[in-house]
Amino acid sequence: MSTHVPPASASSTYQGVRATGVARSLAGARLVGRALAGRATAGRAIATTVRQRREAAAGSAERPGSERPGDDRFQIARLASHAEIDALRPEWEQLYEAGHQNPFHDPGWLLAWARTYVPADEDLWVITVRREGRLIGVLPCYRAQLGYGTRLGLQGLAFRSIQLFGCLITSGITELPSPLAHPREDPRAITRAALRWLVDQAPAQAGAHWIEVTLDRDVPWLEAQWFRPTSTLEHPPTIMAKAPRAVVTLPLPAGAEPLVLKRNVKESVRRARNRLTKSGRPWSVRAVTDEKEIATAFETLRTLHSARSSLAGKEAHTNSLTGEAARFLSEAVVDLAARGRAAIYQLELDGTVIAAQLVLTTSHASYLSVSGLSAEAWEYSPMALIIHTVATDAIARGADRLHLSAGPDEAKLRWSEQVDYYPQFLVVPPTTQARLAFAAYWPLSAALRYRREFRLHTIREG
Repeated sequence: MSTHVPPASASSTYQGVRATGVARSLAGARLVGRALAGRATAGRAIATTVRQRREAAAGSAERPGSERPGDDRFQIARLASHAEIDALRPEWEQLYEAGHQNPFHDPGWLLAWARTYVPADEDLWVITVRREGRLIGVLPCYRAQLGYGTRLGLQGLAFRSIQLFGCLITSGITELPSPLAHPREDPRAITRAALRWLVDQAPAQAGAHWIEVTLDRDVPWLEAQWFRPTSTLEHPPTIMAKAPRAVVTLPLPAGAEPLVLKRNVKESVRRARNRLTKSGRPWSVRAVTDEKEIATAFETLRTLHSARSSLAGKEAHTNSLTGEAARFLSEAVVDLAARGRAAIYQLELDGTVIAAQLVLTTSHASYLSVSGLSAEAWEYSPMALIIHTVATDAIARGADRLHLSAGPDEAKLRWSEQVDYYPQFLVVPPTTQARLAFAAYWPLSAALRYRREFRLHTIREG
């Protein structure tokens, strides 16, 4: 729902209440942050003691859960350089083709993201899972550092976490990051083994305060039993469930069955065609797929995306395609288009592109990504026409669903009321350092999320 900014006469009280709430959250985070900074040395000593206890326990008892079928046959390793993950690409591609495809699992997409945002080899935490030497799982992660110390009044304090590629940075573009597992090799066991390895290794080797992960439909939930301690001397990691990622999905008919749409959507598509025709100027919708044209089409999309973000009198849209984000997405789109996995749909009016939509494809689905339109295009309802064309093309190639991107809203729910949920979790290791860091981070994160959502659903002034 859109939120209109109150008039100046009413705004001061409202803004004051909102500021007080955020200030309280920041104050709580600041107190815990000081405790974290003051007890860093003690935390490291306690963490060392815990590791010593674990090592002693490991000598007398096998970790519970390793007796489950298949776990002891997995070989798990960390790839910690760009050269290593580039060399993995042929096997990674084969695994992607065999698995539950999601364009945000595509190695071309993920490698482009890593080259842009994780330049240092030591920050790469790409976990591979093999069985008898064959690659059956990839958990593409990196070490993220959140420099919130200045906001807490503590210079030098930073929170460190292990994140999937695409998370935190460009999370609105890489919409469904998750572990990739071979569907016929027990995805649940593969994911469990990789996460257990991360929980054991990342706190000591990366100084990670928590691990964050989103799960795909192959693995419905992260189970606390995966991290069962070996003895009463240990405490298991703490698992925090976050709000799931929600995606509106339009089921597509098979064969010659008609595409069933709501009445208001059909009216929007019909109105768009009628208005364009009545303009008296030639118009067309086409999909740019040729790798020689796709880079130019992307630059046009980028310009229109920026124009959409600054339209006056409309709900504010973030300009996601600036700086490094634009460079990353341009590289990824060119890579995917060369393999028939990306297209940019353009609405041309009298030879000028006035609206564009990036579409990512898999063998069974199409995914809407970033879009853009000019001020002139608004009166023609261009996105309804483009999305209808995307759906029609997806049906023609045998796809069974169209993902309308993450974050349900009024515009997407007009097309479909099916919302698919992808659970997200944070795993906090059982060390004093990690617990204090997370206790400082969590209220601060909530306050910043609130501020972001408030700004997002505000009408831009003319």
